[in-house]
This record gives sequence, C-alpha cells and structure tokens, in this order.
Amino acid sequence: GDLRSEAMEATIILEHVFLAIYIMELGLRFYAFHLSCLADTWVLFDLFLVVVGVVSQWIATPILGEKAEQVGPLMVLRTVRLMRLAKTVRLLIKFKELWMLVRGLLNSASTMLYTILLLFVLLFIFACLVMELLFEHPKIVGGSLR
Repeated sequence: GDLRSEAMEATIILEHVFLAIYIMELGLRFYAFHLSCLADTWVLFDLFLVVVGVVSQWIATPILGEKAEQVGPLMVLRTVRLMRLAKTVRLLIKFKELWMLVRGLLNSASTMLYTILLLFVLLFIFACLVMELLFEHPKIVGGSLR
C-alpha cells in the first residue's frame, strides 16, 4: 500500500531528475561542439533518448494522466527508455581496463555461483551433523541437559 506508493513517487522523481541531467549533458555537448557533435552516432543516440524521455515523461504523461499506462505507443516509448543502459555499456567500452574487469567478472560468474553452491551444501551437511550430534546425545533427555 503506502510504502509502494512512496517508492513509486520516489522513482518518478528520480526519472525527472535523470532526464534533466541528460538534457543538461546534451546541452553542454551542443554548447561545446555545436552541431558538429551530431556526426557522432552516440550523440544521436543520446538525443533520441532525451526526446523519447521528454515526450513520454513531460508531454504525454501529463496530458493523458492515469490513462498513460494504457496507451500502447506510450508504453513502447517507456520500454525504449531501457536503452539508457546502453549509455553505461558505452562508457565501459571506452575505459578498457574497466571493461576488462567487468568481462572478467562476467566470465567467472559461473565459477563463483558453483563455489557458493558448494559452500551452501557443505554448510548444510555440517549443520545436519551438528544437529544429530547435539540432539541425539545420551546426556540430553527431553530437550534439556541432566
């Protein structure tokens, strides 16, 4: 109920904040490089994301209100916003050492998962062993020491 609505409110506020930050970033890029920055495909991608965000957050949602959740094309625009994650991937690619670290972590994920599984199984076996030794001990009668 109430906690969920507060979380949704915080998410909406964060969406507006991030959209404003993206707009400032794009504006600074245009200020620094003028229209020549449009030659870079990543800048065009950023421009597309900003336009989609402005249309879905600041134009369509206030006009449609509660009906915004039910409009099909608007939902497509909202899912397109997930492409913002590609901006993060782009930054990782530019920093080769960081990208090597992320790639190494992704490559070792299965090994780490199997290690955690093995530790869990060992912990479970020893927990069962301790329970058997403690509660089957002849000095313990009726759940208490005598």
